[in-house]
Amino acid sequence: GLGDSSSMMQTIGPLSRQRQVIAIDLEGHGRTALRDTPMTHERNGDDVAAVLEHLSITKADVAGYSHGGDAAIRMAIQHPDMVRNLIVISTAAERDGWYPEVLKGMEAVSSAQAEQMKQTPFYKRYSEVAPHPDQFPVLLDRMGELMKKDYDWRGEIKNLQMPALLLFADH
Repeated sequence: GLGDSSSMMQTIGPLSRQRQVIAIDLEGHGRTALRDTPMTHERNGDDVAAVLEHLSITKADVAGYSHGGDAAIRMAIQHPDMVRNLIVISTAAERDGWYPEVLKGMEAVSSAQAEQMKQTPFYKRYSEVAPHPDQFPVLLDRMGELMKKDYDWRGEIKNLQMPALLLFADH
């Protein structure tokens, strides 16, 4: 959440030595602009599928970390025929699956943090690549709204047929 695909270079670099890796900046992240409507996990899943379709890739191993993990899960649910293997890192299948202290942090994300965050390396990178850096406060509000929404995908996940690797840790 909030970072662009370059934040995953420690993983992308080694993987790309033997495989084609396509790193996607989700809506409002990195080089991808915000739309005029609230963000949804479902649309992120569709967006990942649309990128693969645009590149004429019919089936792929799909991996995602945190917010990207949500997009990977939604893509697998919504476009299962396009996912050969699903790799999910550090996310939850339902909102209540997060540690309570993590939920508190997620609920605090809003444009009220924008000025403080502008002093961080994260914002420096955002301002370098975002098509509309002035939309940073809007991104914070949209992400905050998304992270406050309740969800429970367990019923849909249990029907997935592709192999899945789930990676979680508490430190």
